Amino acid sequence: MNVPADISEHERGPFRSREPAYFIQLVNLFQDLVVGYIFGRIGRINEARKMAILAFADLYNHVAPINDDDELMLTLFQYTKTCCEGTKTGHGSQPDYKAEDQGADIANMLQVMAPYERLIAIMAYVFGSTRADIARFTHLPLSAVQRRLDAAHQKLPAAFVELSVSDIQQLRPSQNERFVNEVRNAARLSS
Repeated sequence: MNVPADISEHERGPFRSREPAYFIQLVNLFQDLVVGYIFGRIGRINEARKMAILAFADLYNHVAPINDDDELMLTLFQYTKTCCEGTKTGHGSQPDYKAEDQGADIANMLQVMAPYERLIAIMAYVFGSTRADIARFTHLPLSAVQRRLDAAHQKLPAAFVELSVSDIQQLRPSQNERFVNEVRNAARLSS
């Protein structure tokens, strides 16, 4: 994990001291990745945001201190995956798209893809995650992520390609501080 340089040496100790500043930096770094993963699995952005907030808050409030960045990433992925398992849809089933959900149009456009292609496409194209971040988070080899992204790219509908950047970026929690503040409140961190 690339921790921003402006974090002090004391705060860099991954979760050892459960330092709130380090945790908020973690949320800032991975909020789009986590929400994107959940959205790719369930197809509902509003519920994906809520579930991601719970995953981050549970990670902070219930996990014993973690001394290693890879272990922290694995634990975050496990919490995220567990959130998805409680919903109606699973990794191999069709997401339940709701018209009132902000991301329903985008999710519907990508229905033509296999679930694993759709998940990678949403994380990369909608939520802006890099191939390396997707591979590290999902524990897939980089080559597998690349193959799935290439396959998904071939199936992207014209309507999706024509969407403006602002239409796509509106789904990303990193567009404002609201998501981080909600995680802060759910994890009971002081500002």
